[in-house]
Amino acid sequence: VWFGADPTGVADSTTAINTAVATGYALLPCGSYSVLSLTIGSTPGAGRHLSGASMVCVQLNWLTSSAATPMITVGNPTFLDGAELSSLTINGNAEVGGTTSTGPCVRVQNARHVKMWDLYIKGCPSTAILAGDDGASTGSTSIDMWSTFLNGWGFVHAGNAVHMSGTIFGFNMWGSNVCCSDPSSTTVTSAAVWLDHNNNDTNMFGNNIGPNGVAVYVKNSSSSFHATGNSFGCDLCVGQDLIVVDSSFNANLSGN
Repeated sequence: VWFGADPTGVADSTTAINTAVATGYALLPCGSYSVLSLTIGSTPGAGRHLSGASMVCVQLNWLTSSAATPMITVGNPTFLDGAELSSLTINGNAEVGGTTSTGPCVRVQNARHVKMWDLYIKGCPSTAILAGDDGASTGSTSIDMWSTFLNGWGFVHAGNAVHMSGTIFGFNMWGSNVCCSDPSSTTVTSAAVWLDHNNNDTNMFGNNIGPNGVAVYVKNSSSSFHATGNSFGCDLCVGQDLIVVDSSFNANLSGN
């Protein structure tokens, strides 16, 4: 199996899968793979892909780690043009105490034309998908996510399912199901989808977002936020609004 990756999950498959991805395209057969830290685009170049045979039968399980490093990093110190992450179940293992990491399950940085689809991401100890770096100008552009299910029950306090932060141009999300955010506070500490620090041209269509608190939080000079045909719900709200737009402009919501 791909460069020695173990589909039984007994052995650590980190090195094997990273080696496969470095060839340009890694398609994992059905199995359960234990990993510590994967990188899509560790070296400069275009067209780096990590996919499974099916989201139903391919699962990546995060090994115990006390570091703040992500489980999967998309991008590299120079720049990555073109990446795909698809057809996988990504298990952060926080639901069963398997990891003590404080990093996100997926981190996108210094990359453009990134596509994420047919994913089931669960049990993340903090954020499920983080793009940017909390205000840093990382220049990520054109991030597309569809047919993805984010289950937030494993998230710790102040974890967002999707967090786009730091001069990101073009985030498109459609046909996905998102559940997360912190129900314990009446202040906005987390959201299912959190957009801040110069996010531009965000489009959300046909998603089902059912958090415990805030569904979407748009703040800090974000612009051109469009939401159409989405379903927003709240099971355990404690005084929060479903959608918050703060210090931003050109927000359009219709048919939700």
